[in-house]
This record gives sequence, C-alpha cells and structure tokens, in this order.
Amino acid sequence: MTKRHSVLNRRVEFAQRSILITLIAVVVATPVALSREVLSQYTLPKFIILLAGSSLLLGLVLLYAYYNKKLEGLRSPLSLAIGAYIIALAISTLLSLDASISFFGSIARRMGLITYVCFAVCSSAVIAGVGKNGKQISGLVWGIVFAGFVVSAYALAQVLEIVPVAKQPVIPFSKHQETFRIDAGLGHPDYAGSFLLYIVFTAWGAACYTGDKRLRTFALATSLMAAIAIVFTGTRGAWVGLLAGGALLLTFLFIEREVTLKGVSRRTRLIGGLAISGGLALAVVFIAFAESTGPVRERLMAFYTEGFTGAGRTTLWRVALSMIPRYWLSGTGLEMFRVASMTYKTDELAAVSGGVNPEDAHNAYLSSFLSTGIVPTLVFVLLIALTLRYLLLSIRRAAQKRDKLFGMGLLSAMSAALIHNIFIFFLIPTGLYYFIFLALSYCWYRHVTEGEPPAIKIKGQKPKPAPKIEVYSKEKLIWALCGVLFLGAIFYCRQLFIADQGALYSRIAAESCNYERAVYYGKRATDAWLDQTDYHFYFGMALETLANRCPSIDKKKVLTQASTEVEESLGKTLMADARLLYLSELNMSLGDLDRAEQAIQSAEQIDPHTPYTHMVKAKLFLLRGEADKANKELADARKLGGPQGLIEALARDIKGLTHTVSSDQTARPPETRVERDPSGKKSKKKKRAE
Repeated sequence: MTKRHSVLNRRVEFAQRSILITLIAVVVATPVALSREVLSQYTLPKFIILLAGSSLLLGLVLLYAYYNKKLEGLRSPLSLAIGAYIIALAISTLLSLDASISFFGSIARRMGLITYVCFAVCSSAVIAGVGKNGKQISGLVWGIVFAGFVVSAYALAQVLEIVPVAKQPVIPFSKHQETFRIDAGLGHPDYAGSFLLYIVFTAWGAACYTGDKRLRTFALATSLMAAIAIVFTGTRGAWVGLLAGGALLLTFLFIEREVTLKGVSRRTRLIGGLAISGGLALAVVFIAFAESTGPVRERLMAFYTEGFTGAGRTTLWRVALSMIPRYWLSGTGLEMFRVASMTYKTDELAAVSGGVNPEDAHNAYLSSFLSTGIVPTLVFVLLIALTLRYLLLSIRRAAQKRDKLFGMGLLSAMSAALIHNIFIFFLIPTGLYYFIFLALSYCWYRHVTEGEPPAIKIKGQKPKPAPKIEVYSKEKLIWALCGVLFLGAIFYCRQLFIADQGALYSRIAAESCNYERAVYYGKRATDAWLDQTDYHFYFGMALETLANRCPSIDKKKVLTQASTEVEESLGKTLMADARLLYLSELNMSLGDLDRAEQAIQSAEQIDPHTPYTHMVKAKLFLLRGEADKANKELADARKLGGPQGLIEALARDIKGLTHTVSSDQTARPPETRVERDPSGKKSKKKKRAE
C-alpha cells in the first residue's frame, strides 16, 4: 500500500465518522426541537435542523464517495430506488399546480421537495456512514432510542401535568378537540402517536441486542414509556398500529421459538407469559376505572359513536378517490391537495371535517398517489417492499439470538408505522424516521448476511506518481461545494427564522398596543426573501388586533393598513379562500360593505362548501339590517359543521337586531291614513298600526 492509499484510508474513516456523528445529531435533534421564539414553534425548528444537517451530510457523503470508489451500499437496489423516487418527485414538482410551493413547502408543514431531498440525503448517509458495521448500527439505534426517551418523557410530563399541553391546532377529523390529549412536543397528538410507534419496538429490540444491563434497562423503560404515551395521545390509528406491531412481534417470537426461547426453561416461559398477561389485564382495568384515563375512555367510546369511519376520514377518502382520474399521472404536486380538492369538495366532507379544509388525504399511500402521480407511488411501494424483504431475510438468516430479536424489533416498528400511515400523512419527524428505517433495514441485512466489514483497503494497481495539485483538485472542489451548500442552507434558514420570528413578535407587540414595534417586526417578516406571501396575512392579523385592542390608535388607518397586507397575502398562498373571508371582515370593520361582498363572492368561487363563507355573509347581512337573510346563512353554516361557539354568538347578535327592530316598530306612533269614498270626498280618518 502506497502512502497515497494510506492517506485515502484515513480519509474514508474520517468521512464515515463525520457522517455518523452528524447523522446521530440530526436524528436526535429533529424530533425534539421546538421553540417559542417563532410562530411555527413545532415545524420551523425541526426544518432548520434537518436542512442544515442534511446539507452538511450531503457534502460528507460526496467526500466518502470520492475517497471510496467501490460504493457498495450506494449502488444497492435500495439506494437506486431512493434516487429514482427523488427524481420522480422532482418531475412531479415541475408539473405541480404551483411548482414553487411544492418545491419549498408550505409554512405550516414544510413538506416540499426540499424536505424530501433532505430525507433522501439522510438515508444515503446511513448507508454510507453506517454500512454493515455493527458498532455504527448500534450507535445510530441508540441515538434513535435516546430521542424516543426524550419525546416519551415529555409526553408523560404532560400526562402528569408537569408540562402544560399547548393549545392544539384545529385540524380536520379531530372532533374531540376538547378532550385532553398530549402532543409530546410534536404539535398534535396524531403526530406524536405516529412517531412513537418507531420507538416502542426499536427500543425493545435494542434492549434485546445489548449486553449492558444499564442500557437494557434504559431501552426497556423507553419502550414502556413510549407505549404509555401512545395510549394517552388518544390516537386510535396509532393504537391499531401498536396492537398490530405487538401481534407481529409475538408471531415471530413463536415462529423462531427454537432460537429466541433457547435456554429459557418452561417455568420461566410460564412466569413470563403470566406477567405479560397480568400486566395487560392491569392496564385494561386501570384504563377502565382510573380518573386520569377518562380521555382515553372517551376516545375508545368514539369507536362506538362514530363507527369505523376514522372520524370522517372515509368521507375524505371517497373525495380523494374521485380525484384520481384527473391527477393519476403527474399528481397535484406536493402540498397541493388542499387547492386541488376544492373542486371535488362536498357538503358532507365539510360537515365531517368541522369546516376546516383538509391539507392532505390523511392516508400516506393515497396522498402519495394524488400528490405525486403513479410513477413516484410505484417507487414508494417498491421501497416498502425492499425494506420488508431485507428485514424478513435478516430475521431468517440471523444465527445469533440477539440478532433475530433486534431484527424482529425493527420489523415490528416499521410494520406498525406502515399500518398507522393508513390514517395519517408524513411530517418532518415521521418522514425522516421512515427514510432512516429504510436505510437501517438494508444496513442490518448486510450486517447479518455479510458480517463485519474488513479493514478499509483501497484495492487496485499502484497509481503512478502525480503532482499534488492533480491528486487533490477534485477533493478541494467537493469541499468548496460542501461549503456552498451549507452556507446556502444557513442563509435560507436565517430568512425563515427572521420571517417567522417577526410574525410572532409583531403579534405580541400588537397585543401590548405597541404600534411601532408591531409595524417593525411585521415589515421584517414580510421583507424576508421568501416566495410565499402568508407572512403578509400574519402582519395584517397583528394590525387588526392592534386596531381593536388599543383605543389610542387611529383605528381606520390601522385597519386600512391591515386590509392592504391581507390583499398582498393573496399572491402566493394555499388558503386564498380563508384570506378573502378575513379581508371581507376587515372591509366590514371599515364600513366598506360593497368591497366586503366582493371578497365573499371571490371566496365562494374558490370554495362554495365551507360554513365560514355563510357565517361571514350572515355578518354582512346583519350589518345591513337584513335579519332574515342572516338567519338563512347561519342555518346553512350549521348544516356544514361550522364552529358552534361562533354560530351561537352570531345568532345572539341577529336575535338582538330582530328585537331592536321590533321594539322600534312597536314604539313608532300609528300612521294616519286618509281614505276616500268613491265620490271623491274625504271620509273619516282611520288609524293603522304598522
């Protein structure tokens, strides 16, 4: 081996170590990240960590590929399928209803093409940096377990009311918003349940694999904590996934009992079975009778009251299926389901979704078909098939007991998550872990079937001596590319942070009646270099708050400014209908009822099946004194599942208007009408009470 080969060996090792360290940092930090310093406190911090970490990982993977010419893992069928999936997504994005939103992602979810590229980079980093090395696989898995421990501990702290549960966002098909449900710091209980399914079985597998008693105790505790947290999320789809994953695990334990139960006496097996059965029985009794599990019982009763409709998801799926003939080839584009579904929306869907337009089909497989088209969906299914194949083969071919048990844990985790994906869609934490587990399954398969990798050696003929500049010119180019990618990601993340923080601080300043600071931060948010215009809307909301809350402010001036900002927000947004209705209410506050009516009509053209349009129209008729028309609109809003609190408040206002009109008419003096007889002479005066 030449001196050059020795240098390359050290650099391959350096690249792998750097990839592994960065990857573990991303895997641990992404799901647990949140910040109250930005408006999107659950989404933006996760996206920033993912984007910055992935840009660094991409450069390190390129360096690894340059140093190690063999690229065994990166040429595997799984890696090629992931690459094909990203290419297919890119083509679908070009054909999207709005390519820029599909590329960057919405402000609420950040699930555009950029995010999927980050997922693919992390998956490639697992294959390159972890490979088939058992220690490196173990390091990544313990990073996953640690992240799961943090999330589970946060969830249990919410159960014990040590940490307050943040107000949950109103999303479709969550009819029990008033029920206490924990979100584990992920923004919504449904998202928490989906993420924790990966943790329950992976932590169990890690406990079976390790020989360290302290680590085994830690992993088992994490698995139990995650299972308890899933129960308290009230996410019924996650419950189904948990039961299915557990059943699959028990099935494989029975099938492989000659290995998994080898050395375990019949007495120990009996005691273990009784302990598990007793634990489950105690859990059932506790859920059935304990006061603290009341919300869980309410969610269980929903199976009876709602049937197996998924809180209305079956209605959404019917609407989504009706969209397939139009979008089966290229799809609507990532994040464009909400816009595309307006044409197919029905009154029934509006009623079951609580008047909130669904941002997704609430089914990861149907969502993939509609959003990206047939080709990416076929590759998506291929990725799942390859992953399950690798895990099944690794269980079958594993010779050691701990290898089989760990493989069963990975298979159960992946299967549980895949089952829950029938009822949910990907977000940043769950999407990241899905792609991580795709690659981890392949690495584990290679570890079981091929064994530990030998010491790194660069094979081939000894190269001829070459000038130093020629040897390292490509390496310098790759380092420069790494720097450009990382700095570009940091710049974009900084713009996002400035805009999101500005929107939050503008609202806080408005609530404190500080006009100068509200305008300063609002301008800071809207002036950031971003494609979407939603931050103009948030600025407009802050200005409206300022106008209504602060008597010393020139209300008309500030409301006019708010109206201008909301109009600006109509340029590039997924929620043009909601923005138009808000603009209509601002115009009502300004007394411009004609412009308010025009905005309502524009919103109605976009979405004629929402209760909010009828509620705003009722308010307009109320201002015009047309109580009958207002009552009719309010009745239509009730049929479409509008918020009962807002509807009742409007009903009281209409009732007050009717009472006022009746009182005015009763107090009015009777009119004197002069009647004439046929001869044309005046007859006596008669009084008529109107």
